Amino acid sequence: MKPFIAMISVAALSLGRLEAQDRPTAPDRGPPRFVVITKVEKNSATITYRDRVSDADSLTDLGEKLKGREQSLDAFLKLMGGDLNVPRDLPFPLKNGKVYTADGTELSPDESLKRLSAGSIAIVSTTGNNIDPAYRKLLQKDAIILAPRLVKDLPALPPPPKKEPKR
Repeated sequence: MKPFIAMISVAALSLGRLEAQDRPTAPDRGPPRFVVITKVEKNSATITYRDRVSDADSLTDLGEKLKGREQSLDAFLKLMGGDLNVPRDLPFPLKNGKVYTADGTELSPDESLKRLSAGSIAIVSTTGNNIDPAYRKLLQKDAIILAPRLVKDLPALPPPPKKEPKR
């Protein structure tokens, strides 16, 4: 009887371990963005996609309008037209980034140019690498993921101001 109980215990522990491995894990990278391909230039091996980005000129103009005045978030958004981001067409030279499928396969520039056309939807990584597997599981096999190279060697941020000790 004791060997039978031991076998049941081992089986139950193994099953519990398998269930824990099957649970989805939280992504450890930021979420990707969906974009529309607006142009594919085969000669220069460049894809152009439309994404929403912060409009620095509008923010600068807004800063001048708000100088010295306190504004509510509603007033701020009204001045901005309701959105802090604007659509922009962004070039993606294939030599400066990578293209993947949803299963994680990296595509060559030639294969990428064959699979993408103006009007198609793509996913853009926000990390400079392929997107997290937790997000890739949600995509169809033929989904295309663009991973633009991120700007590196940015100057370091200044250290935060030192707080004065309270007396």
